[in-house]
Amino acid sequence: YCDPSELGLYVLAVALTGHSRRLIVQPVKEVLGSRLPDMIGDRERMLEVIAQTSRHVILLTVVPGAALAALGLPILWVLYGPAALPAYMPLLVLVPGSVLWGAAVIISYWFIGTDRFLTLTMIGLGVAGANLALNFIFVPEYGMVAAAVSSSLCYGVHLTVFALWVRAAEGISPARFLVPGREDLSVYRDAWQKVRALIGRSR
Repeated sequence: YCDPSELGLYVLAVALTGHSRRLIVQPVKEVLGSRLPDMIGDRERMLEVIAQTSRHVILLTVVPGAALAALGLPILWVLYGPAALPAYMPLLVLVPGSVLWGAAVIISYWFIGTDRFLTLTMIGLGVAGANLALNFIFVPEYGMVAAAVSSSLCYGVHLTVFALWVRAAEGISPARFLVPGREDLSVYRDAWQKVRALIGRSR
């Protein structure tokens, strides 16, 4: 359904967006996963930690995503040469989906912590099936950009299903997981002020 050279370009776009997301999400997953067993007996604490972590992951994955969107063309040129430049368009489409997927990964720990492994698996299989169907329908006609749109759309659907499922089970608004507030931003402001103070003392 896709020319081999175009497939290679799409794989490159997926790899770059995936690596930028994993820089943030992978260490967070390891810490959250190690703390989860201690929180299973305290449902409210588990919800608060997962919600707070999800909001911070959204904030943090926006940074490399924005860098890729802004600098994707020169990055592709320098690392892979001018032949790789067509990968920029699918990369650009995948960036917002990558941010959404990062949040979905964090919220998935609620399913693990509440022993909903089968539900988690079935949601994943359903979204994967939808992605596959969209690729069969649109990729032959529109190529790698259609594949990127399909992936980003399904990342968003995955996150939406997760958030709505938690809302139905816990009565918690999805905004608690997805919308950073002033208290979240203040963490980075305070950290920046401490860094500036350290730099000032070192001079």
